[in-house]
Amino acid sequence: MKAKDPKDKHKRIAVGVVINSEGKVLIARRIDKEKGSDGSTLCWVFPGGVIENGETKFDAVKREVFEETGYKVNPLKEISSRKHPQIDVFIHYILAELSGDSKVKDQIIDRREIGGSLWIRPEELEGYFTTKLDPGVKKYFGFK
Repeated sequence: MKAKDPKDKHKRIAVGVVINSEGKVLIARRIDKEKGSDGSTLCWVFPGGVIENGETKFDAVKREVFEETGYKVNPLKEISSRKHPQIDVFIHYILAELSGDSKVKDQIIDRREIGGSLWIRPEELEGYFTTKLDPGVKKYFGFK
């Protein structure tokens, strides 16, 4: 009997690891903090969200990053995926670049979830993230 794919058991999320021309990474601040299984609180995240029916993970990243931050992006490739160790979701980490250097719109559509966004240097990620950074993302940025 074939083992069930972990993606079938958990909500599937696609997040954009968006890098600008200065090499900075886009992160978003959640309004409603989600509690992890270890008591951690999810506050800063890569922008992204649930992959809707009929949508690819790349389409979801384009839509979610725009809705949450106002930036249009071009997804390039998946750099990692995992069942999150602290939150009950399966996440696809999609490397993306900006379609242009400026925001397309100033108003964030999804004000229920996101309180703002910030560009930071990759080495600052672990200072903002309160849950464990994905090993594949760490490897992509050359972290140990």
